[in-house]
Amino acid sequence: MIKGHGDDNYLFKVRLKANFSSNTWYRGTPGVLLSYLKKKIHSIQNYPEPDAHNLRKRIAMFHGLSSGQVFVSNGSVDAFYQIAQVFKGSKTAIFIPSFSEYEDACRMFGHMVDLLGFDELNSTDLAVYQTVWLGNPNNPNGVLTGYGLLTSLIQKNINTTFIIDEAYSDLAPGFETIIPALQDYGNLIVCRSLTKTFALPGLRLGYFISSKEYAGEFERTLKPWAVNSLAIEAGNFIFENFQELVPDLAELTRLSQLLQQGINKLDDFEVYPSPTCFFLVKMKTGNAGELKQFLLHKHQILIRDASNFKSMPARFFRISVQHEAENQLLVRGLADWQNKSRQ
Repeated sequence: MIKGHGDDNYLFKVRLKANFSSNTWYRGTPGVLLSYLKKKIHSIQNYPEPDAHNLRKRIAMFHGLSSGQVFVSNGSVDAFYQIAQVFKGSKTAIFIPSFSEYEDACRMFGHMVDLLGFDELNSTDLAVYQTVWLGNPNNPNGVLTGYGLLTSLIQKNINTTFIIDEAYSDLAPGFETIIPALQDYGNLIVCRSLTKTFALPGLRLGYFISSKEYAGEFERTLKPWAVNSLAIEAGNFIFENFQELVPDLAELTRLSQLLQQGINKLDDFEVYPSPTCFFLVKMKTGNAGELKQFLLHKHQILIRDASNFKSMPARFFRISVQHEAENQLLVRGLADWQNKSRQ
């Protein structure tokens, strides 16, 4: 496990005015979901379903698939480790920069890992790999890979299994999921997170959907009671009320564009545009570790130092969009850093 994931204020104990370090929905957990979970707190007195059977059925119905293809996990990270275990010892390609847990999970289970740049996605001979891991939308840069390109790669490389992480799919306007392709291709696994869209990172709830070809193998490796009772209750409520709970992305898009424009007006910073709720910023002077400490201790603002993402230079940091007032605090904090660095 790498040191330095986002939302790491527990290391500093600073009373924050704004937290830009965690890629969750900026408005927080829906109030109706919190109220429901308060009523269901007694569920922790009993063991949960060993395999979250009823939640699997709800998710399968939502996606129009068989419940035997759906596996509920203790957050999407847990899903990565389950998948890496089933494909242990594989020759694996991971396209970077990316979420570090793809690589960590694969190395734990003896994968022979090659780290490749996103610009190599369409030119690499993927047939030499047993598994390919790709974030879509990708963390930390928010890059989207189109449905047409993905299905083309999956079709061309039928002996290579593609693991596509769609954790941020509901936070990217116009995103087209690869899940329908599971009906046509046996070499595809799709991972999803509920904690990003509904701001539940402390509850740990995700799932992955396997092609029918691999479903039996995942069923055999399931650990009993891997997902707690309250998380299962949250999942059931979410899929019963999905359309009412899913975020309205129009306001998110407006706020993101305003924030990106505000930062770009500062000469010492360059925004790498993203359609998602998060984006990368490059510093022209200094490094992200120093900036993080400056913003934290002088302005009580937390950002994500992106330098520990593989292939990312020390001048990059990641921002997750917040409320407009908080976004303005960040722009002022960055302007303060810029003025300080020029003295």
